[in-house]
Amino acid sequence: MKKTLLVFFICTLAACAKNQSQTTADNIAEEAVVESGVGVVSGMSDEQAGESFAMVQSSKTEEMYAAIQNLILPRAEADNTCGRALFASCNAGVREADHVNCQVGASNAVMNGYVRLTYSQASCVLSSTGDTVDRTYNQTITGPRGGVVTVSSDVYSDYLGQTYGGGGRLSKTASGFNAEVLGKHISLTRNGSELYNVSVRTLSPIAITGTLSRSNRLVDGGTLEVNHNSREFTAHLQPHNLQWQSGCCYPVSGSLDVQYSGSRSGSATI
Repeated sequence: MKKTLLVFFICTLAACAKNQSQTTADNIAEEAVVESGVGVVSGMSDEQAGESFAMVQSSKTEEMYAAIQNLILPRAEADNTCGRALFASCNAGVREADHVNCQVGASNAVMNGYVRLTYSQASCVLSSTGDTVDRTYNQTITGPRGGVVTVSSDVYSDYLGQTYGGGGRLSKTASGFNAEVLGKHISLTRNGSELYNVSVRTLSPIAITGTLSRSNRLVDGGTLEVNHNSREFTAHLQPHNLQWQSGCCYPVSGSLDVQYSGSRSGSATI
């Protein structure tokens, strides 16, 4: 699963899909939807835990890394100039990071936008059961060859006409945290042409036990809905004992049940 989004971006941005069957392209779209759903939960947790920006891990060749770097994605292990909102000063329950042409890794890709953390406690803490933090954002990553990724918590409509937004919310529980995706929208374009567009939300909260840091994070239960707006299909994802490890932003063990509907149908377990 760690390799899925890597391959997806290579195929779409480098146009290698032209040499593949439609079935392969469809499979890539389905797998990228799963990757997007898992990435939302990981991103929320990483932000609040102050985890470093991990690079995309893969056993693929250096030429594939170079293709990503040249088009839009970074190869570096850490973000060089884009800071975490968690490390901003607390102002009446709000921490915010503003990104203005900050460098994404050791690449020519730059990020513009913001990430805002709004806490239920004026001291910006998640220490007691019932404490919450809402993560809202609007970010654009621009690559050197016309590739643009936009990630937003603004209110938009998916292909089914469902309208939602609001980013993500972490709530402190007696055993850990609940993660709710109120609404996240991700799009990828190249030279003005849309290649990928998904909307993500939770239908029921995702349970996180242990801590939010990757070394002690366990995700189990709840349902994520990912709508692929350009291909018009929906994936419902249910995690089971997903575990992370330090230095990697994707799960390394556990399973994920997936149910597809719309222009894609069927189910799978990853």
